[in-house]
Amino acid sequence: CRDIKEKFRQFKLFNTEDSSLHNGFEIHTHPTTFEAFREMDWAKLIDESGLDFHNETCGLHVHVNRGALSKLTLWKVCRFLFENLTLTTFIADRYDTDQFNDYAQFSEGFLSDFKYYFSKGRLHFGNKYQAINFCHKETIEFRFFGGCSSVGKLYEKIEFLQSLFDWTKETSLQGLSVES
Repeated sequence: CRDIKEKFRQFKLFNTEDSSLHNGFEIHTHPTTFEAFREMDWAKLIDESGLDFHNETCGLHVHVNRGALSKLTLWKVCRFLFENLTLTTFIADRYDTDQFNDYAQFSEGFLSDFKYYFSKGRLHFGNKYQAINFCHKETIEFRFFGGCSSVGKLYEKIEFLQSLFDWTKETSLQGLSVES
């Protein structure tokens, strides 16, 4: 484990233990831009670490700075993901919605809660085990992605989120559909 920690430091990453993992740990990046993320040598990290990033206990959580997206854009992102669960499941690399387990729930009342808190001018609600976690002070956490079997899959997931953010910034509420 010490060797792995040292390798992570070389890539400006760090790891922590997580009570939900019975035999493993979480890997974290420091806050970064999408462009800086793309410049990291993920293939080298995966090759040199010897870790399996694609198994039933592996997932990808992406933290996005709260200040990067307006409340309206966040509403559109959440609404799109929830109203298009088949696409979300496919992009997330999950086989079906049952794989959004206790640690990444797409709760039935989430969009209602979002609207309620949005109308009150605040967006801290729910619990940390929701697919989209609004409990962190500085970030929104997208917790629903499965592990990454390749660097290409890692990029696909991050690029999907970035594209969704960019698209929802420019799209009207009426234009939020897969057909758009």
